[in-house]
Amino acid sequence: MTTKIDHAHDPLDATFELWFPNDQVPDAEVPERVQALVDALCTGAGPLATLRMAGHLPAWRDVLTPAFAEAHLTIGVAFDDLQAGCTALAAVASAAGARLQAHVFEAQDEHDPFAHLRPCQPPPRPPTSPGE
Repeated sequence: MTTKIDHAHDPLDATFELWFPNDQVPDAEVPERVQALVDALCTGAGPLATLRMAGHLPAWRDVLTPAFAEAHLTIGVAFDDLQAGCTALAAVASAAGARLQAHVFEAQDEHDPFAHLRPCQPPPRPPTSPGE
């Protein structure tokens, strides 16, 4: 990731493009891997649940049959601490076997910068209780 922001007045938003290398993950496994990734990011101590900036809802969209060089999952989020959020998100992606590319930019207006990623798909599954 290479981004230079000299002076920002508004929150910094980030989009992450995540994909599973086709030489390591068969196409048939991608939907479950994307779902597991969303679950890990959004529930419990996941970075989209715990590190996002208050009042700025994250968004995501999956593409299970991507065109060439298109991501399987695109996530948009504003973190309170950009470095901690990006590091945590990258760790979850790496643990899932996903590669990622990040783009950071200053929020340009009051409108939802991630509207194009809504409604969020797939939705996170509810956590299961032990014994289920």
